[in-house]
Amino acid sequence: MSEDSQRRDVGREIGIRLPRLFVESAAIFFSVLLAFFVEQWREDFNERRDAEAILNLVKTELIQNLAELEAVVDGREGLLSEYQVAIMALRN
Repeated sequence: MSEDSQRRDVGREIGIRLPRLFVESAAIFFSVLLAFFVEQWREDFNERRDAEAILNLVKTELIQNLAELEAVVDGREGLLSEYQVAIMALRN
C-alpha cells in the first residue's frame, strides 16, 4: 500500500468519525445542560417550599402574639379603670 492511499484511508476514517464525534459531544453537552436545569429547578422548588413553611410559622407566631397582647390589653384596661375610679374617689 502506498503512502498516499494510507493517508486517504486515514482521512476517510477521520471524516467518518467526525460527525459521530460531533453528535456524541452534542448529546453529552445537552445532557449535562439538562441535568443543570433540572437541579436548579429542584433547588428553586425546595427553596420556595422552605420559605412557605417559614412564612406559615411566622404567621402562626404572630397570631399567637396578637392573642396574648389582646389578653394583656384587656387586663390592663381593667386595671386602668380601677385606678381611675380610685383616683376620682381620692379627689372627692
